[in-house]
Amino acid sequence: MVLIGLLLACADAGPSAAGDRVPAAVATLLQTVDARPATAWPEAADVALASTLSGLGQHAQPVDVAPLIPLRDVDQRFERLPESGPAWLVVATARSEREVLGRFRWTIHVHAIRRDAAVTSTSFDVPVHLDRFSDDADEALVAAMPTVERRLLRWVRSSTPSELEADAP
Repeated sequence: MVLIGLLLACADAGPSAAGDRVPAAVATLLQTVDARPATAWPEAADVALASTLSGLGQHAQPVDVAPLIPLRDVDQRFERLPESGPAWLVVATARSEREVLGRFRWTIHVHAIRRDAAVTSTSFDVPVHLDRFSDDADEALVAAMPTVERRLLRWVRSSTPSELEADAP
């Protein structure tokens, strides 16, 4: 019993150094609902995602998104990522909606695909309210990142069976 508790404590502690983390190819794109081409995420959003992956025992290795920008299909974009090792494609679509009580409402739709042992995906929306009309999709995404991080962590943890579940009859 003590051994199981010790193993669980070690598993929850995560990697102790950057060298212990598994490298993961990561591509992040920000697009809008209009006809403008997609762009890479702002640096603040990429840093937040890298921190999230670090908590999952992975080290983010950014992928050049230039070849992915002309493609509109998420699956085609994902197929262009390196085939070996874990990979993440996270596409955020920003939509400016309207002014509500003096604040400007945006919705960030996130579509994430990851490959570890298998390929899984999730999608969700994050509402954001910004103060200035001049704020753009970059600011909306950065404002949404705390929620995006929590949702991605919850998704990964809920879709990854624990060692105990795998051993259960």
